[in-house]
Amino acid sequence: MALGPGQPSRSPYKNIYRFSVFAVSFALLVLAYFWATERPAANSALPRNRSAFAPGGPSWNDLLGLSRSFVTTYTKPRNNLSPESNTTLRPQLRLPSGYVTSPDVTAIVLNWARLENVKLIVSLLCDPWLSDAVAETFQEAQCAPGKLRVHNSPENVFFQARFLACSEANTPLCFLQDDDYIILPEVIQALRTRALAKDDSAIYLLPPHEYLSSWLKTVVADKVHTSFAWLGHGVMVHKSLVNKFLATMHSLKPSDEVMKMADNYFSIVNNVVAETWFDHGIELGGGKPFTAGQEGDERNKRHIASACAYLDTLLDTGTVDLESVTWASAEDLLKAPCLWSSCLLETNIQVLPPRLHQGARHAKDMLLQEEYSLRNLTEQDTSHFYNHPLSFAVDGRPQTSFCGSQNATAGDFMQLDLLSSTTWPKGVVDLVWLIPSAGEPILEFSIFDVSVDGHEWVSVNSMVECEEVPMDLQSTKVNYRLNECSAVLTVEDRSIRFIRTTLGRNIDFPWCVHEMWLRDGVKPA
Repeated sequence: MALGPGQPSRSPYKNIYRFSVFAVSFALLVLAYFWATERPAANSALPRNRSAFAPGGPSWNDLLGLSRSFVTTYTKPRNNLSPESNTTLRPQLRLPSGYVTSPDVTAIVLNWARLENVKLIVSLLCDPWLSDAVAETFQEAQCAPGKLRVHNSPENVFFQARFLACSEANTPLCFLQDDDYIILPEVIQALRTRALAKDDSAIYLLPPHEYLSSWLKTVVADKVHTSFAWLGHGVMVHKSLVNKFLATMHSLKPSDEVMKMADNYFSIVNNVVAETWFDHGIELGGGKPFTAGQEGDERNKRHIASACAYLDTLLDTGTVDLESVTWASAEDLLKAPCLWSSCLLETNIQVLPPRLHQGARHAKDMLLQEEYSLRNLTEQDTSHFYNHPLSFAVDGRPQTSFCGSQNATAGDFMQLDLLSSTTWPKGVVDLVWLIPSAGEPILEFSIFDVSVDGHEWVSVNSMVECEEVPMDLQSTKVNYRLNECSAVLTVEDRSIRFIRTTLGRNIDFPWCVHEMWLRDGVKPA
C-alpha cells in the first residue's frame, strides 16, 4: 500500500559524499552524513509550485520545463473539474510501503568545475523536503549539523574518487552522480528499489545518445558478457560490486593514470551487461567538461580499449568466476523511471532496426562493433531514437512522446512497475494514455494483466474508452489530434505491483505514447 497523507517516511540517504576535483594538485572531499529524518505526507513531499532556489536562480519549472503539478486529464480545463472529484492532480510522490526501515544509500557527488551546482545538488540531497533556497556556502547547504565534514586530500584522484568513497560507505548501496545533472527523488527511489532486488548490481541513468552508445557497445559471446556505460548521469550501485571492481583492478597492477580514469573501466571489467535506464535530462550546465573535443574523445576510446584488453586477459586466465555471471536476457527491455510518481516503465517495443549489432566475439572488438553498427544506422534512425525516448512517455509533458520505429506488432507490451504492492479502495484503476487518435486500435486489441511479483500474471476485466483532447488544451507543438484513452481495470481487492498492456495483433500504425499514467477509476455500472 502506498503511503498516504499523514504517513511519515524517512530519507533513503544515509550519507552524502562530495569529491571536489579541481584542475590542480589537490582534491577537496566533503562528507555529509544524512541521518534518518521524518518526511512530510506523501502527497505534499514535493511543492506544487517551486519558487527560485536563489534570487534570479532556476525554478523547478526552469529545470524541468514543466510544473510539478500533473493533471489527471487533458480533456477538460482544470477549472471545469469539481473539487470533490479529486482528479485534478496526479499523486506527486508515491513512496513504496515500508519504504525505509533504515537509510541504506550513500550519495556521492563528483565535482569537476561547477561549484555552484554542487551547492544545489548537496542542498537537495540533504533536505528531504526539497526546500527552495540554495545555500551560499556549504556550511549553509541545508545539511543539519554533523552531516557535512570537509577533508583535505593530498592529490587529485579524478574518477577513482567516487569508487574510493563508496568503498568507505557504511551502506549497501551508493548513488553516484556528477555535478551537471539534477536527479529527482522519485527517480532515485525507483533506482534503489530495483537495485535492492539484485545483488552485486548497478543501474545507470543515461541520456538517449549515451544509451544508444552503451547498447551498441554490448558484447555477449561465449565467456564475454559486458558493455560500457558512463556513471556521471547517475548510477545506483552495490558497494559490494565496487569493492569487487577495486580488488580486480588491484590484481592487474594498473598505472595511476588508469585508476584515475576508473569510470572507463568499471562496467567493462566487471563483465556484466550494464542495466541502463533513459534519464530525464535535467541538466544544470556550467563550467568546462572534463571530456571535451577530439583529444577527450580519443582519451576515452584509449581507456575503453584498455579496459577491454584487461577483461580479455582476465577471461583467458580464468580469473573471472563465470558461475557468478548473470547472463543477458534474450529480451532487451527499454526502461525509464516516471517523474509523476515512483514507478518504472518497461517495454519490448522496437526502436531500432532489428539485428543491429552482432558479431563481436571478444571484448577487444567492442569499439569496432559500435562503429560498424553506427554505419548501418541512418540519420533518420538515430534522430528518431534521440527524439522519442521511452522517458518521454512518463515525463508529464504532453508535447513529448515515445514512439516505436516500426508498426505495432503482436506481442509488443508496455509495463508499469509501481515498485511496491498497491491496492485501490474502489477496486478499479484507470490506466490512462495520451496517444494519437490513429493509435486507438493498438489499445483496443490489447489485453491487460496484473501481477504482484512480475512472474505470475492475471488477466483483468477491462474496457477501453477514448475521448478527444480539445485542440486548445493540447500542446501547440503537436500538429495532430490527440486522444486520451483509459483502460478501466477491475482489480477488486487484489494487491498488484505490475500492470502490463500486451498487443494481441499487428496494427498498421506505430506505438506513440505522449503520456501514460494511473488514476483512481470508477467501477462500470
